[in-house]
Amino acid sequence: LFSIADVDRIVVLENGEIHVSTWDAEPRDGGFDVHVLNDRVDALGFMVITDWEFFDEKAYAVVERRPGS
Repeated sequence: LFSIADVDRIVVLENGEIHVSTWDAEPRDGGFDVHVLNDRVDALGFMVITDWEFFDEKAYAVVERRPGS
């Protein structure tokens, strides 16, 4: 599974399904707040299993579905 985040949205791609979470927040100090990204992924029922990588004003991470979700 793969997650992509930009300033106000996180997208998780899972077996052809797209899960989206949005929020009204700006990146902190010109960058992303990793805690907010992790919270958003968690709210969708997933957990981050790699460090977030940042490229071209987007954040990327590999995620997996939480057991029991």
